[in-house]
Amino acid sequence: MLDDFNLTKLPAHGKLFIVLFGILIIMVIIWMALIALMEAGMLGDFGQYGETMEPYDEYDFQADMETIMTDEDAVTPPDWADSGRQEPIEPEDIEEFEDFVEEEYALTFWEKLKENLEWAMEHLATHALLFFAVGLVFIFTTYSPGTKRFFIWVLMLLIVLHVLGMSGSGFCTPANILMWVFGPILLVWLLIMDVMILANLKKKG
Repeated sequence: MLDDFNLTKLPAHGKLFIVLFGILIIMVIIWMALIALMEAGMLGDFGQYGETMEPYDEYDFQADMETIMTDEDAVTPPDWADSGRQEPIEPEDIEEFEDFVEEEYALTFWEKLKENLEWAMEHLATHALLFFAVGLVFIFTTYSPGTKRFFIWVLMLLIVLHVLGMSGSGFCTPANILMWVFGPILLVWLLIMDVMILANLKKKG
């Protein structure tokens, strides 16, 4: 029974459902692309740590040290044994402060790995649902069995490579390449499959 069924044989309301499904998939792709552009710093005017915190590389240690020393002057009783003037801030003081901040806020290997795996798991769950939904509908198009197998296998491979890249992000260059290269390709591939599904509805059963 299912061997003879395809999308072109759906009634009008069935085809409407597939069209609406296709529109929702396009929206998902657009939203994912926007989030990816923000994560890459290519869209939006905010840093990696949010609007209220500066990225570590842009942190002004000199200004922060001077602020700290000024605050100490305001709350510390004067030392009458010397001139009363604050000792100048030396370069080694700034280096020590940089080391302190870096150690204070840096994640350990396992903390970073756990964070990556949680992040990748969220994407894997979403991509698995997309794989099932888009793949299931794609199966019932009128394209050849070889074409269907090709697109479904490539979709699976792109999802796996992207998730593996996310899991190792920040640890090695290959993982970063997997994440940032195969992520956009995955979105384009989903868009192509979605357009093929919508185009197939126009054929007469």
